[in-house]
Amino acid sequence: MADYRMRPAERMASGVFGYAAVPDGVDRRTVTDLVWFSTCDVRRDNAVTFSERVTDPYGLPQPAFHFGPSIADRARADDMVTDMAKAATALGKFLPGAEPAFLEAGFALHITGTTRMGAHARESVVDPCSKVWGLDNLYLGGGGVIPAGIACNTTLTSMALAVRAAEAIAAG
Repeated sequence: MADYRMRPAERMASGVFGYAAVPDGVDRRTVTDLVWFSTCDVRRDNAVTFSERVTDPYGLPQPAFHFGPSIADRARADDMVTDMAKAATALGKFLPGAEPAFLEAGFALHITGTTRMGAHARESVVDPCSKVWGLDNLYLGGGGVIPAGIACNTTLTSMALAVRAAEAIAAG
């Protein structure tokens, strides 16, 4: 028997978005899973640091992720849950244990800005073409160069930025 009181992370791990937790007798074709995403403000306190003493299994400095939401982030998140509940209620009832909930801390799926793109070296790691400031032949790619939080999957944005970087490399 399935446990319908699973935490959000457990629900997501149990199926694409928790569909494995649909109770017997409920037609899965009638279940709609709504997922809202929100952005976070860019803050200097939100950062990745690397240990000078501890290494990972590959001998590289162990990263530590530092994150805390701003007051505006918390307000956006509260508004998001209110909007999600309103939209979901208009469609029907919640499955037991599937009421709107925040993912557990650290469950971020699309981290951006760790090697932020920008117009000036003093506030970013790479220039608008993904070239590392101060180095002649080093370009970075992936979601890390996206300069701000985005509330969607980062794949297409990362790909577009990679194309721009490739064009800059080809142009010399």
